[in-house]
Amino acid sequence: MFSFRASFWNTDVYINGQEKYAANEILTAYLNEADELLRIPWIGDLKRLRHDLMIEADMEYYRVENYNSNVWEAVKILDGLNEAIDRMPPYDRIYVRGHYMLTDLLNEYKELFNRAFVMDEEDEELSRLTQFEPDVSDREWPDPDLPESAKDFNAELADFFDCYLGLFAACREVKKVYAPFVTGILHRESAFPDSHVLAKMFRDFEEREGHPFQKMKCRMSSFAYQPQKDTDGEMIFCEQIEFLDLRSFLYYDFWNGLRLNRLPTKCELCGRFFLLEGGKYSRYCTNPLPDEPDKTCRDVGSKRRYDDRCRTDPVWQTYNRAYKAHYARYMKKKMTAGEFEAWSRMASELRDRAAGDLIPFEEYCAQIRK
Repeated sequence: MFSFRASFWNTDVYINGQEKYAANEILTAYLNEADELLRIPWIGDLKRLRHDLMIEADMEYYRVENYNSNVWEAVKILDGLNEAIDRMPPYDRIYVRGHYMLTDLLNEYKELFNRAFVMDEEDEELSRLTQFEPDVSDREWPDPDLPESAKDFNAELADFFDCYLGLFAACREVKKVYAPFVTGILHRESAFPDSHVLAKMFRDFEEREGHPFQKMKCRMSSFAYQPQKDTDGEMIFCEQIEFLDLRSFLYYDFWNGLRLNRLPTKCELCGRFFLLEGGKYSRYCTNPLPDEPDKTCRDVGSKRRYDDRCRTDPVWQTYNRAYKAHYARYMKKKMTAGEFEAWSRMASELRDRAAGDLIPFEEYCAQIRK
């Protein structure tokens, strides 16, 4: 029910052949919004209703009596979940025609329900049931074929509820596994990790946390290489996978994206996750500030971090003073633009060496002031 096809081409992901995302863009959205689904108090009730709506020949009386109210309790919970799901990628784009509802499933098995609710006053079968009571009177099935259809119904009902429970599990993994890996391990070098560094990060995290990634299962129904058109109408040759659930897609897309330097990370200013898409590494996102929409977190955060370093770190403090002195010489035309640019490159390299304890601090101070 929540399955979809993903086509991978370079750093792009096409969902169901049309909707285009960047690698790890969908996971980044869930890192920011997964709590919305987790906050809905539904998981315990949904597990209970999954059990109570199963149809059996020896159902307890209270389950038969409460069946209809349980159906509509489940419908209410699922409606709330569907509203939340419809706001999350990729479902916000691929479910524009609505969801397959619990009542749709129940109406496919009318023969399992009491005829008093199936037939109208003229003994004509209703086109669609709105009340549901299992027909298990006297603990005997009225038709010998019904036990088999009841098994089919129960299997479909279990799959139906498990799709929603799987979404809960996906959101829980985002919060309990992906987020700690991203915030605690992935960016500890403040750089895009190569394959060797990434392998070490993975090993360290798995050993420390009890191998959560290795316990995940990536469920696919098909895998192929297929040509398709990109958003410009050009033919591209894609790796095409039919994922059975969101959890499987997030797992595959995460590691595929990391190989391509598409890294989710958390902005050190606003606290929201954003996607680093190769190029220059940054600790800050490009979202506008709420009170200064003409500035971004990256504009303000980078300067704030620089100022903090210059205040507290002797290496950066020395660099900043030397930079200001040389910039003043340039502005007074005592240095040419080429000379100032050459000094800036030298000073940056010298600063980084001093920050890494590769040269003594006194030697650093003497050289950078030249």
